[in-house]
Amino acid sequence: MSLPIVFIHGLGGASSIDYADLAADLSVHRRCLLVDLPGTVDAPLCDDDDLSITGLARHVAGFLHAESVPRAIVLGHSMGGSVALSLGAGWPDMIAAVILTESNLDPGGGTWSRRITEMSEAEFVDHGHADLITEQRRDCPTWARTVALSSPVALHREATSLVEGTSPTWRATLYGLTGPRFYVFGDRNLPDPDAEELPRHGVEVLTVKNAGHNMVYDNPEGFADMMSHCLRNLPRA
Repeated sequence: MSLPIVFIHGLGGASSIDYADLAADLSVHRRCLLVDLPGTVDAPLCDDDDLSITGLARHVAGFLHAESVPRAIVLGHSMGGSVALSLGAGWPDMIAAVILTESNLDPGGGTWSRRITEMSEAEFVDHGHADLITEQRRDCPTWARTVALSSPVALHREATSLVEGTSPTWRATLYGLTGPRFYVFGDRNLPDPDAEELPRHGVEVLTVKNAGHNMVYDNPEGFADMMSHCLRNLPRA
């Protein structure tokens, strides 16, 4: 039996939206599980939700346990890649292979997590979230759509955790995983030092042409081709 694929979205994303079309195509041959993290889309936050990257990984582990999935191929985009690697750190037996699309590997965050954390949580809830949605409806409407459905509290706490990082780092965890590992760039974001560094540690680097960070939307066909390449080189059970 083929291993299932678990999709974990990035900051402000939603797997049920971002990967719906791709998963529909892939599900002919493999079970696909689209993880929407707490505070995403219409999922209400609970008072005890741990919105750190480690806490989100714990949430994914619980989800996979509830779905009777002991082992899977995990695709993580941006922040979702950090969640996938934290899952690998805490529950390594669950990770058969990992596909990371421009994922955070080191503390310090990315452009948007740093920008969000320049405000306090109260400021972001009060006006920063709405300002971000307004701006991105012009610049990146596909992201704005899911940001608008995301809890500003969750976004701020997730961004804070990305900036703070974890120990071991996500990079160290990636280097220590034993299964197949892929790291994917949109070609608009190259050159990047990791395009040369990651292969030194056994990580295969792939590129989606005509794409930036939002690559599943920038070039859906190219993204699907990348996934096909990965799946041809992954264990089937």
